[in-house]
Amino acid sequence: MLSNPFTPVFGGKPDFFFGREELIGQFDRAIVIRGSDYRSLFVTGVRGSGKTALLEQLSIRVREKGWRTIDVGAENALASIIWHLAGSDEVAETTAPALGVNILGSGISVSGVGKTKTTSYSAEHLDQLLLDACGEARKGVFVSIDEVQKISPDDIACICEAFQMASRKGKDVILVLAGLPASHDKIIHQDGCTFMRRAPHEELGLLSPSEVRMAFHEAFALVRGIELTDGALERLVKSSSGHPYMIQLLGYQLIEYMNGRSDRDVIIDDADVNAVEPVAKDAYERRSLQPLLNELSGSEVAYLRAMARTSDAALLSSSKAISEELGKSPQQTSASRRRLLDKGIIVSAGHGVVRFNVPFLRTYMLKPNDESAYLDRLNEWEV
Repeated sequence: MLSNPFTPVFGGKPDFFFGREELIGQFDRAIVIRGSDYRSLFVTGVRGSGKTALLEQLSIRVREKGWRTIDVGAENALASIIWHLAGSDEVAETTAPALGVNILGSGISVSGVGKTKTTSYSAEHLDQLLLDACGEARKGVFVSIDEVQKISPDDIACICEAFQMASRKGKDVILVLAGLPASHDKIIHQDGCTFMRRAPHEELGLLSPSEVRMAFHEAFALVRGIELTDGALERLVKSSSGHPYMIQLLGYQLIEYMNGRSDRDVIIDDADVNAVEPVAKDAYERRSLQPLLNELSGSEVAYLRAMARTSDAALLSSSKAISEELGKSPQQTSASRRRLLDKGIIVSAGHGVVRFNVPFLRTYMLKPNDESAYLDRLNEWEV
């Protein structure tokens, strides 16, 4: 049985991390250089671009250097950070311990009543809790927050202000936020979040062909008893479209396919890659594309379908053609276009021209929707 280094767990920690070498290098320097800009970092990208995997990688690297690490999700992020810093959301202290006195050996004792004070921590205590934690930490304090677009404005402002204060006091702190593309502009222009305006903004796009090639080469080198032909490697690179999640899916399905073959050869060729491509793409559509569409409004989905139908050979679509396809004016479709741009699902490719920013989404939008597919099957039975 071949070991499988690929872990296509959506939104989870992969066993094998690849790519983003330049960003990782900048972060490694920030761990030891207090004045580095990368001590505050904003990471954005569409779903499946590797944000969560990157956060985990940064957390691992800083922890190995002796820093205290706190990793939280968007749900109750502020309360979670306070809980981690304080050890609890409230602490009880005995301010006057009970005193027992035996009277002249009579066996009669009088005990004083101990006084217990309970301190409950809230947002207003975060500044001091963070400063105290920095004083106690062997090196510094690192906090990462995923899905930051889901956090309330007041909570993220409180967190940013606390880190700004700690930084002003010369403490070793690192704050990394990760979210969907639209979250960046929204947060940095929010009151209380000026601290993040100076932070580097890393947009996780597609990996380059050389990065994908290296990722597959390193991953398959971990699998003993197998060899990947040059043709198979290039086919994997092309099929992935540079998408981190698709890389994980293709690699995982290929190893499982080889494990299931009774006549398994130690050499993987491009025919083996061809056999697993449909399975990997189907998994990608179910796990990535359909959930993405489920979060959009009906008008946004309709815009994407019209965009797919009107795209040219260069995969570009004009806003005018999309509006005409929908039977509406450009003014009526502009709101949907803007929301899709903000979410990073499409990007501008020139004046009045857009293109898809999510691999395989155009092809997926050209497939018949559930209602159309049902009607097609129904018509097959009509005489």
